[in-house]
Amino acid sequence: MAQRALRRAALLLLLVPAAWATASSDDVPLGKLGSGACQPQQGADSFGIFYASDDPVRLRPIDLLRADAGSATPVANPVLTPAQLGVAAIAEPQLLAMEGADPRLYMFFAALPCDEDARWGIAAARSDDGGLSWQAPTWVLRKPGVDLRAPVVFGHNGDWYMVPQIPAELGEVWLYKASPSKFPRGFKFTKMLVNEALNGVNIVRHNHKWWLVGSAATGNGHGGEKHRLRLLKSKSPLGPWEPHLGGLLAAENALTMGPLFKWKNSLHRLGRACRDGQCGGVEVNQMFISEEAYEQDTLQIDLGRPLWRQQARWDGAGWSHLAIAKRTDGVYIAALAASRLPPLEPQLPGQLLAAIQCFKALAAAAIAVLLLTGAARVRPLRSLLLRLPGGRRSLAWAMRLPGSRRAKVDETPPSSPALKQAGPMLRLLVQADHSNSPRALAAAAAAHGTLAGMRPRSSGGLARSRSASGSSSPGSEPGPPASGAARSGSGTWQRLRRHLPRWQPALAVAALAVALAGVWGCRTTQRVAEPFWVQPEPVPVGGQYSKFTLMVMSYDKRLQQLQWYVRHYSQCPSVGEILVVWNRGEPPHPRAAFDSAVPVRVRVEPRNSMNNRFKPDAGIKFRAVLSLDDDILMPCADVERAFALWRTSPRQLVGWYPRLLQPAGGKGAEGPPVYQFEPAVFKEGRYSAILAGAAFMDSAALFPAYWSPALEPARALVDEVFNCDDLLMNFVAANLTRAEARAAAAETGQAQNTEGEGSDCGPPAVRLVRPQRRLDLSRLSGVGISHNQRRFKAAADRCLAEFSELFGGSPLQSRPLEPGYGPPPRCGLLHFDCMYLK
Repeated sequence: MAQRALRRAALLLLLVPAAWATASSDDVPLGKLGSGACQPQQGADSFGIFYASDDPVRLRPIDLLRADAGSATPVANPVLTPAQLGVAAIAEPQLLAMEGADPRLYMFFAALPCDEDARWGIAAARSDDGGLSWQAPTWVLRKPGVDLRAPVVFGHNGDWYMVPQIPAELGEVWLYKASPSKFPRGFKFTKMLVNEALNGVNIVRHNHKWWLVGSAATGNGHGGEKHRLRLLKSKSPLGPWEPHLGGLLAAENALTMGPLFKWKNSLHRLGRACRDGQCGGVEVNQMFISEEAYEQDTLQIDLGRPLWRQQARWDGAGWSHLAIAKRTDGVYIAALAASRLPPLEPQLPGQLLAAIQCFKALAAAAIAVLLLTGAARVRPLRSLLLRLPGGRRSLAWAMRLPGSRRAKVDETPPSSPALKQAGPMLRLLVQADHSNSPRALAAAAAAHGTLAGMRPRSSGGLARSRSASGSSSPGSEPGPPASGAARSGSGTWQRLRRHLPRWQPALAVAALAVALAGVWGCRTTQRVAEPFWVQPEPVPVGGQYSKFTLMVMSYDKRLQQLQWYVRHYSQCPSVGEILVVWNRGEPPHPRAAFDSAVPVRVRVEPRNSMNNRFKPDAGIKFRAVLSLDDDILMPCADVERAFALWRTSPRQLVGWYPRLLQPAGGKGAEGPPVYQFEPAVFKEGRYSAILAGAAFMDSAALFPAYWSPALEPARALVDEVFNCDDLLMNFVAANLTRAEARAAAAETGQAQNTEGEGSDCGPPAVRLVRPQRRLDLSRLSGVGISHNQRRFKAAADRCLAEFSELFGGSPLQSRPLEPGYGPPPRCGLLHFDCMYLK
């Protein structure tokens, strides 16, 4: 009794400040209660939405619905994350569907603020479109000093009640109540329901009774479980509660992992079994409750075959909690809590990795040549060699220095005992280093010879060395001092000639040049590869995520290049599928030929045509399509940023390759536009087109327009010149934008000026994105329709003239480069076209 009195006193102390804290939390958005920037916890859950038409244990991700909502075209999981809510973690969602014709859904969940001394509280979000999007996330219940988790909300007699999970040491189950006028906020403490510690408490009405179902930790239970099922019944959710069949039942999967739900007039419980600290997967248990017994059947949850296996996917580490509800239209909807894998080092694209290894091998081979020729005896070369990556270790290895290969050669004194056991090359280097005179170098060479494996210098050679150093014999008088580099010993080439055979100085210089080139190439390639080492993150727009189809056109002779393309870009988080438009040759098998983290589909075309890229295809799963050539290499982070920008204006072509297409006389001149390459864009500070071979586009609107009967002559020209498909797509996009602007002006009764480049011609149809890296690998292959710029420009100018005539004038509008775009790319660098290195 004394312990119970103390517990109730502590409860009252908690409830006094809790009333103020709860009231102050109403209408306060998540993330506004903490201070400063908020970094989500490592391994924190995110919430995804799944659906089922009639079977709630066969669920599919909302990504497959192809449903648009807001800026998501279509909506993709996750729908709520700690980062977008501004909290450290979220967990344990519950879905609540309104009754009758009210289509609203509420999601209640536990959230952890970012404050250092913060406690878990209960938050809620609302959906007005069946779970596609969630708005107005807000705190609904918080208590100072107490963690509130795993909320369960139910209605009774026109009021709303909540049972949160509280710490087990409090040993109670609490009930909160909110009036309909304040729902989903305004929950106030009502009473203590049960005076014992229970996990995963659910309260539900079934067969004219109210049931309280939870799990109790009781040590080793049935089959070695650490939890048992607690089953109580009552005529009212307010109690009093009495045990059913003794109240504590031995049952499989006793640990509750989600709210109860009804299906086929039976209660179903989500749970899992834990034995010896190891927990199994979450399963559905159909409950059969009678006055005499309790039984349950286990059902397997089917979430479908995993379609997306990117390293950065939101549910890579698995899921731990599931809440299932039935909407007013009869569709089952589920909220799944899952976490992602820890950040991993992304795999570098094969081309960059091969280049780095090649340059490293080149530098290592050149350093080995320097060692074998004995050129390392010359102090300037030796100092340079020691500064090269791996040079010190190479010297230590070649000289057989006892101990670590990383020994500091320059710090070894000539009198060191280690030199007596060291190789001759090491003794030569150390003695020459401490006595930087030609005489000492010649004496060291005569005494110790060259590197192991080389024959000692002959007497004639030694005499030449002595003569060059100013001494004819050990006993002779020194002659007149030598002049210039020979006298001072400062000339590297003179030293090489003095101490090496005639053929070796040239070889040493060549090897040094190759070593420096290898080191420079390795460092430059590593600099180019820096953005590829960063694990990409999807970019939400308006708090929503989406996916897109990556489309590439290829043929049999480019299969190997296509394979690395698929392997690299399939790891981009927002890629939902890859569509390969196969123009020629034996098509590859999608699963056998490609190592892909997303589904791959190969569409075989009957004829080789550049127009095939934009053919309408009912099999395309996502409205957003990234048309990207198989020889363009970019980091996934650049792809994700461009996709987020496209979602803000889906009618635009958003890409990375700008072109300036305007009349030959410049802006305002008459006549059809002429083709100008990328350097002209940055010279003029304007652009009017984006190459459609590397651009996001709206496939639902642009593909049918591209293949309209009116554009048959334009498509025939594309087939004739085997080019200009990207230019035609720019005309289509600009014409569609202008037509929509005219229609909008007609509806509002505003005058429409279709001449010039005024704003009443509609917004620009293109948008340029600055990439971190953008490599055109076709420049290395020698194969490409744009390599001969004169021939390419002639074909492009012809296309622009005929397209302008077909469209009744050019619909293209030039626009200035975006403010803060940054420095222009380096064009003509290493045959990679225009490359961004900053």
